[in-house]
Amino acid sequence: MPGATPSPLHGTSGDLAAPLLEPPSETTQTKRAAGVRRILRQSRPEWPAMAAATLCLVLAVLGQAVMPLLFGRMVDATSDTSGSRDARLRRYSAACAELALVVGVSLFFTAVRAYVFNSAGAKVVARLRVLLFGRMLAQETAWFDARETGDLLSRLASDTQKLQAAATETV
Repeated sequence: MPGATPSPLHGTSGDLAAPLLEPPSETTQTKRAAGVRRILRQSRPEWPAMAAATLCLVLAVLGQAVMPLLFGRMVDATSDTSGSRDARLRRYSAACAELALVVGVSLFFTAVRAYVFNSAGAKVVARLRVLLFGRMLAQETAWFDARETGDLLSRLASDTQKLQAAATETV
């Protein structure tokens, strides 16, 4: 864009509303894909942890998928009239114990997943803030004169925080 000023994150800062008003073009989609690739590169050190968190997610979902089966066993144990009362009570107690175990394991894996994704996201955000701050410091004095202090602080605080979800949870 002619007359656009350089921005530390995007190269140039033009009309911010333009992408919202125009349908996405191929160049816009290419820029978005390049941005996603950069975010993925920044989150690369956390990939093993995020893979483990994804495995925890799968295990928690599998546990939740088994719960209706265990509820069915509980209902079957109470509604089955064959056998003695003690045998039905043992089947019901076993189904309750299995359900409690599955719920506990599922909750554990859900908590581990949430912790790992949140901590990985915090590390990515910290890395992005350091990178952005370094790029800001490398700008010429005129670049700072053209911007309000609050705008710069907002970039450091909120823009990098928004990238946390893109770098961890949505990946």
